[in-house]
Amino acid sequence: MQYQMMELHNVVGFEENDKGKLAMTRLPEKLRNEMVQKHIAFECAGVEIRFKMNDPEVTLILHSLNEHSSVVRVMHGCYKASTALYVNPGRNEFVITKPNNMENLILMEEESDFPYDSNMVRILLNGGHYGPPEIIGALEPMDGVKRPKLNYLAYGSSITAGGSALLPDMNYVTWTAQQLKAEHINYGFSGSANLERAMADHIAAQKNIHFLSMELGVNMVWDMVKNDWASVDLFKERVEYFIPTIAEAHKDIPVVCIDIFLNGNDLKKDQQVFDFRDVVRNEAIKYERKNKNFKYVCGKDLLTLGKGLSTDLLHPSTTGMVEIGDRLAEVFRNICYQMPQD
Repeated sequence: MQYQMMELHNVVGFEENDKGKLAMTRLPEKLRNEMVQKHIAFECAGVEIRFKMNDPEVTLILHSLNEHSSVVRVMHGCYKASTALYVNPGRNEFVITKPNNMENLILMEEESDFPYDSNMVRILLNGGHYGPPEIIGALEPMDGVKRPKLNYLAYGSSITAGGSALLPDMNYVTWTAQQLKAEHINYGFSGSANLERAMADHIAAQKNIHFLSMELGVNMVWDMVKNDWASVDLFKERVEYFIPTIAEAHKDIPVVCIDIFLNGNDLKKDQQVFDFRDVVRNEAIKYERKNKNFKYVCGKDLLTLGKGLSTDLLHPSTTGMVEIGDRLAEVFRNICYQMPQD
């Protein structure tokens, strides 16, 4: 989305959130209203504020609608700035300075074939709700600025959204995209990856996607209202629409279907978790058998180490996110190796 000489990546517009505040949203209103949690799309997972500076420095104003502080990453193309931004609730002002060694950064960028232009400032948000950003200072148009030619879309839970990743460039989606030299389109929804039909239809309709992953199951295992295990039958019903709809629409690109990652329920050997994994596997392998671009992967094969979990024994730590990203990128590479070349 273009906005006042800025590019808001993974944003479709501004709408009033659940507290009546104007906020950036990742999904259009019609789709949001068909989700179980209608306001989760305001969570700025995978959202970037991008711009090209004309002045040596500009002032970035972030309006945080969150109750807690968060950390935001500043990048110049593929280079991380030496310090992160600590964002407090309310209005925040930050001075963004152009690196004084830009010529050398560009030389290294060209030599290493970086996918992003070093003149592109990228402000990586770490979830939460934000109002429209502001910039004081001169910007240049983004026309012609180098960016990745490939697009990677990831659907899933708060794990996909980057929960417990600490920094927005250290979640598995961003990590995987970096290795594939691709843009990342993050459809991770905290506590709300409920496999709605409308979401399956929306993902199926997306164009210009080159890699796709879906992480299925963890948000439907437990019924928060009943405070008990949820229905396997309901999950099966949704899986049997979600996987085929997306798999058939994107059968010409690598699609990876992931079930529940390693978590504390595996330690307790809770049967429900194994049942949910079985539902995903049984449906996914149907498409794996007939389409070499489609791959089923057990979540425990991507996150293999208990030390890769946070203390809640559910969300991967930064260590776990890196392991998932490394292994998932390798899965995509193996699929691409098998795909017919132009």
